Amino acid sequence: MSQIHLLCVCTAHCNRSPTMEKFFQEKLSDKEVEVRSAGIWYGYPTAINEELLSWATHILVADLSHKHFIYEHYPAHIGKVKVIGLSDEYDRDSFDLVELIDWWFNDKEQFKTEEWKDWKFLL
Repeated sequence: MSQIHLLCVCTAHCNRSPTMEKFFQEKLSDKEVEVRSAGIWYGYPTAINEELLSWATHILVADLSHKHFIYEHYPAHIGKVKVIGLSDEYDRDSFDLVELIDWWFNDKEQFKTEEWKDWKFLL
């Protein structure tokens, strides 16, 4: 298996994407997966850009607005994007946010569908 580069994206790179990054670094530590995170707003800790999106082989976004942003500003990368569905109401590393990510991650049946065929590293 070649190196997987997973990019986790939210709005401001303050709560959801750093929590997703930490979660997937821990859960996928036994696989060849490098995980980073960023936000779509410029001027925040880490904002997405062409270089970061080109680095990513797979992109998980917190909600549909992030997918739309990538589609509008970086359409060449839209094929790498999947939406988790995390609302922006949770604090960084909060129990509820981690529990939602864990619930999504543990729904293994979704990763067995044709739509997720390039994401088998999540199994």
